[in-house]
Amino acid sequence: MTSATRSVDVAIIGAGTAGLYALREVRKRGCSAVLIDHGSLGTTCARVGCMPSKAALHVAHLWNAARTATHCGFPAPAAGSEPDLTAAWAEVRRKRDFFADRTAERTRQFAGDDLIMGSARFIAPHAVKVARDDGEKVIVEAKAFVLAVGSRPFLPPNLMSINATRLLTTDSLFEIDTPPRRIGVVGLGAIGIEMGLALSRLGVDVVGVEQAPTLAGISDPEVRAKALARFQREFPIRLETAATFEERAADILIRFPDRSQAVVDALLVATGRRSNLDRVDLPAAGVTLNPRGFPERFDPETLQAGGAPIFIAGDANGLLPLMHEAAVEGGAAGRNAALVAKGETPLPRKVLPRWQSFSATRTWSALAHALPISTQKRS
Repeated sequence: MTSATRSVDVAIIGAGTAGLYALREVRKRGCSAVLIDHGSLGTTCARVGCMPSKAALHVAHLWNAARTATHCGFPAPAAGSEPDLTAAWAEVRRKRDFFADRTAERTRQFAGDDLIMGSARFIAPHAVKVARDDGEKVIVEAKAFVLAVGSRPFLPPNLMSINATRLLTTDSLFEIDTPPRRIGVVGLGAIGIEMGLALSRLGVDVVGVEQAPTLAGISDPEVRAKALARFQREFPIRLETAATFEERAADILIRFPDRSQAVVDALLVATGRRSNLDRVDLPAAGVTLNPRGFPERFDPETLQAGGAPIFIAGDANGLLPLMHEAAVEGGAAGRNAALVAKGETPLPRKVLPRWQSFSATRTWSALAHALPISTQKRS
């Protein structure tokens, strides 16, 4: 079958936060573009990140408040009563779908005919082949590329032997009808803590496991101690522990170095995320990769991969995987891709037109990137 060919100035792969801001900046500079995404549309934050986790915390808070608000004159639930976990989780998913669907629809409206739904892989330095969702193949030729391909959950090697049906991540947790009654949260960063608290407040037996000596990335010893004491009132937390996990016929046994044990029905793995760059075949574009599969040469200021006309933004580059950072990086990558498409030299973020970064998102991070070189401090 002969593939159709489309030629543009800039091809953007990934329609999350970084990709959308890149598209905006490319269009502002009068360049043609396509936005390619394999779906589902909707940003990581809206679909599997901070928004659904806050929805879960909100629903859990309502139940917790109902149980503890007798001092306000509210009747206490009957002794031993528990929330309908299936109904509660359906409400979490409904809220998640509201945010994600609205984001997806805005993406379609913003991109219009420039949106191609499908998976893209490089076949040459200036071309990608897109396997569209409708089964057709499209060759997209471009003078420059923005890779905003996002990330996926990282699964530690010591969990690979556990049956996949018992391993949950935030990519799958919000797709199930009912959370398990007993769950081990492996990894206690921000998402791990949030989901541990939400599930515990909804009546799930939670145990938290973290190899690091801290939780939620807290470095201050006093704050860390107070946070640990507060969160341990809601579910047991084991820090700095090399736990082992044994799958049995009906459950998973967690063994700790002090010989104590915990039994759970499933694990929620929140040990971070890994870039999706390995899915676009960068070597075919002439980009040399290091042993970790990341470009051997990558400039964190211009976001350029080596000397190729390729710019990497958002979670895909691993610099700081936060939504507002993705917005700033996407804008910078889009501007530089447009510059290269016009035959000009890409600029470091420090010396880009100083207040345009701030317009991307009103955060301190965006403001910091807009400061002059003499006062700029890389976070």
